Amino acid sequence: RKNVIQFFSDKKEQFLEVCWERGDAWPELCHFLDLELPIGVDFPRANSSDSRDHLPYRFKKKMKKKIKLLKTMVCG
Repeated sequence: RKNVIQFFSDKKEQFLEVCWERGDAWPELCHFLDLELPIGVDFPRANSSDSRDHLPYRFKKKMKKKIKLLKTMVCG
């Protein structure tokens, strides 16, 4: 964790630190990914495809694209 935080110390716009147990959810994630908050959709709290199946297709597509871009920027 310390190495990751150090790596992103000068790249704050590329790093999001969240704590799901603390209650971080849609607002933090959507703000970071520059996406609109999904209305009427509970934040998936389990790590299963069932918990993500109810997300709107358009939202999932945008989220995957932004995550892929972040991985490219971080991993090269």
